[in-house]
Amino acid sequence: MKKILYVDVPFIGISDGGANRSKFIWNTLINHYEVDWLELQREGIAAATGLPSGMNDHFTLHTETDSRFYKPIMIYRFRSEAKQKFIEIIKTNKYDIIFLRFSSPAALGKLAEPYCPALVFDVDMILSRLSQLSWQQSRVFKNRYYLLEGLKQRWFERKFFRKKYLFLFTNYLEKEMVQKKIGQENAENFQVLPNVMNPQKVCVNTKEDRVLFFGTLTSSANANALQFISEDIYPLICEELKKRDLYLDIAGKGWHEHFSSYFYGKQRLRYVGEVADIQQELSDSLFIFLPLRVASGTRTRILEVANQYRAVLTTSIGMEGLELREQEIVIENSAKELAREFINLLDNPLRRLSLGQKLHFKCRELYLDSNVSRSLKEMLDKKAWLK
Repeated sequence: MKKILYVDVPFIGISDGGANRSKFIWNTLINHYEVDWLELQREGIAAATGLPSGMNDHFTLHTETDSRFYKPIMIYRFRSEAKQKFIEIIKTNKYDIIFLRFSSPAALGKLAEPYCPALVFDVDMILSRLSQLSWQQSRVFKNRYYLLEGLKQRWFERKFFRKKYLFLFTNYLEKEMVQKKIGQENAENFQVLPNVMNPQKVCVNTKEDRVLFFGTLTSSANANALQFISEDIYPLICEELKKRDLYLDIAGKGWHEHFSSYFYGKQRLRYVGEVADIQQELSDSLFIFLPLRVASGTRTRILEVANQYRAVLTTSIGMEGLELREQEIVIENSAKELAREFINLLDNPLRRLSLGQKLHFKCRELYLDSNVSRSLKEMLDKKAWLK
């Protein structure tokens, strides 16, 4: 049986797209391999409520935000003591594979190369693309952070993706973007591991007086979507919401005081905060509205919605990486077209029902967790990417 070291931040008891993907990967690994967990600890990382089950051994390693001006802030910095501890762990345990979640702990890959024949990075998202899209939304001086970070991230990625690692992407578009820049020399090292649909019970809806947007607002992608809703879309739909006595609710943790301006004077736009059961909240909504304009990394929200047979109105970026068609999901990009489809869905309950049903069954067909888990095992067992 192969022995794997899984490197990740805490994920037990945390409910967001990133943690859900970590749980899926973890459960796949422990079902087929002997797995140790290396827990990365850093200030600002959410604390878990416990340890994952099924692990062979557990180690901790301290990391920190890299505040040096020439380094990307999303790439972790490891001090000498932490580097030495990491080397001792992998030298002592002799792993067949080291599986690192995210590109943030990239420095550990270089340290591990002499001691492990195979390294896997679950990329999650191309950092420079997130920064580039955020900068393009507002090319002003106060938004220069994204411009500068994007430059540093591109420099990092040019070197990182040339490594002889196995890189797993959540969608084909970002995989092809990287391969186009790097070339086909290491084509076997670039693979897609889509996000998964974890089957959930269908909740009994208790009310249907709203449309729902949900997502953690500390994400720049979700914060940008909230601004887009408030400033560009809400003025086009507010009268329809008022006429029908409906609300557009924003659910998710991460409130910041400057968000208050997005809700001021908008009686039909509500912030409901963090919710106890997102599946129940989805069931209690007429449909789900996700007008994202910035690449958002792990895209699991539509797969969560599919469990409750609810229709989704989103953008090209919002559904990126999912092989869905117009029969299963509504996609528009401009505020005007999004508002038009928003009102159309309000007017057509049968269309909402049809879209929700087709989305559910298509997502089960393509993204059921058991099927994707099988694909992950096949990729890890394949020899072609081992150099």
